[in-house]
This record gives sequence, C-alpha cells and structure tokens, in this order.
Amino acid sequence: MALGVEQGLALAIIADGHATAISTDIFVGEEPPTPDNSITVLESAGGSFPSQITELHLITVRVRNTSYETGKALLRSIYQDLVAPSYAHQGRLLGTIHAQSVRATAPGVPGGRDESSNGGRWRFSQTFEVVTKQGLAYA
Repeated sequence: MALGVEQGLALAIIADGHATAISTDIFVGEEPPTPDNSITVLESAGGSFPSQITELHLITVRVRNTSYETGKALLRSIYQDLVAPSYAHQGRLLGTIHAQSVRATAPGVPGGRDESSNGGRWRFSQTFEVVTKQGLAYA
C-alpha cells in the first residue's frame, strides 16, 4: 500500500518528537473521541497544477489538548519544525515521501472547546500546503 501525504506528514511529526505513534497519540484521517491530548492529520484537498509537474496537497493538522497553552504551544512547535528554514531549498522528507515544499496557508487558529466529559478540550488547527512531484510522491 502506498503511503499517502497525510500519513507521511504524521510520520514527520513523530520523527520531530511531537507524538509517539500513529493510533496512539497521532491519528490520520479521523479524530477519535479519545485520548484527550492528541494530534490529527487530515487531507483537505489537492491535485496537480495544470501543465505542471507538481501536485499540491492541502493537509490540516489539528491539535486537541486539555490545556489551552499546551495545545497552542504544540501546534506552534509542529509548525516551526515542518516549515523550518533549513528545508526551504532542499525539501522535506515526510516518511518516504519527498515534499518539494511545506508551507502554512495561514496562521494557526484556535477552534474553541469541545464537549468532552472532562470539561472540554481545546482544539487548534493549521493547514499546510505540501508540494510533491506529480506521480512521484510515493516511494
């Protein structure tokens, strides 16, 4: 099975030390009701550019945490690691996928609190544009 860009981004978040394992504290494609503190990676949209050799993937990273400050700091740290200046000219390896570029589409935003049994968990989200070569995103 080919590794999708969203799975690759989740593996990069793990490699950067922000999570331990997929389906433990980071999830791909769907946010489960537990654990209270988690990261979810969702593919928003994307496709190839007309008459170009690249594909654009819009990936949303959502952080959920019982602490406002901890959740905000975690999303900021993920952002800083994914779009680090050291990757600007050489691209970024996301699992086995070579991304030509990863950049944020807009500032990360707090999404309010949910209605969990512990009094609510804070949600923060950030959408990233990930550019890969057309048809060559998967190794």
